[in-house]
Amino acid sequence: MIKLVLSTLIIGACTFIGYMYSYSYTQRFKELKALYSSIQQLETEIMFTSSRLVDALYRAGEYSKDSIGKVFIEISNLLSTKRGYTVEEAFKISIDKEGNNLFMLKDDIDIMYNLFLNLGYMDKEHQQTFFKSSYIELDQQKKEAYELAKQYGDMYRKIGALIGIAIVVIFI
Repeated sequence: MIKLVLSTLIIGACTFIGYMYSYSYTQRFKELKALYSSIQQLETEIMFTSSRLVDALYRAGEYSKDSIGKVFIEISNLLSTKRGYTVEEAFKISIDKEGNNLFMLKDDIDIMYNLFLNLGYMDKEHQQTFFKSSYIELDQQKKEAYELAKQYGDMYRKIGALIGIAIVVIFI
C-alpha cells in the first residue's frame, strides 16, 4: 500500500514538473495574442479617436488585463509624470520593471520596441505603416510560439510523466 501511494506521488510530481516546463511555452503564445490585441487597441485609439499617446497607452493597457497591459500602463504612467521621458526611455524602464513577469523572447520585445520607438514622432500615415509591420511580425511570432507550444509543451508533459514512471520502475 505504501509503495502504491509513493509511486503515485512520484509520478504525479514528475508530471507536474513537466507541466510547469510546458507552461512557459503556452504563456508566450497567450502573451503574444494579448500584445496583438493591445496594439490593435492602441492603433484604434491613436488613428481613429485621436487620443493623446499617454491616454491611448493607458486604455490599451487596461484593455489587455495581462502582463502586457501592465507594460502599457507603466509606459503611460512614466510619460505622464512630466519628467521628460521619451517613449523609448519609458519603454525601457517599463520592460526592466515588468519584464520578469513576461514569458516573451527578446525578438518579441524587439517588435514592441520598434513600434514604440516610432510612436508619437511621425504623422498618422507613417505610424499606420509601423502598426502594419508590427502586425506582420507578431503574426509570424505567434505562429512560431504556437508551434513551439504544441511541440515542446506536449513533449515536456509526456517526459515528466515518463520520468516519473521510470523512477517508480527503477525503485520497485
